[in-house]
Amino acid sequence: MKCAICIVVSWILAAALVLAANAWIEPFSPVLDGAAKVGALIAVGFVYMRVMRQSTLEHALLVGSLWLTMAVVVEVFEASTTGRGWFDLLGSPAHPIIRTVLLIAWVGAPALFARTRSWVSIS
Repeated sequence: MKCAICIVVSWILAAALVLAANAWIEPFSPVLDGAAKVGALIAVGFVYMRVMRQSTLEHALLVGSLWLTMAVVVEVFEASTTGRGWFDLLGSPAHPIIRTVLLIAWVGAPALFARTRSWVSIS
């Protein structure tokens, strides 16, 4: 239960920071906006992995996948209810490189700070 609560709370924090960067930085520069969003995701990934100290690499990738899934669900929900495209969490299709980096950052941010693996290599 603690794990699920931490995943949702950390995603809410990450989404709030990404939305704040989108509102404040994107009007000035899409590149700086993308860098700020990636930085926010990495910071939240660091905090999550410090809270969940014994998390493995596989756990971190699962968390990142869940973060990305929740971001996609929110964007689909917003697009379907507003009737127009809503790309604040995943990045605009007008900037495909920034969007790709953001998609990777959603999944990979927690994994950057994983200390252990659940499998042992056999030599």
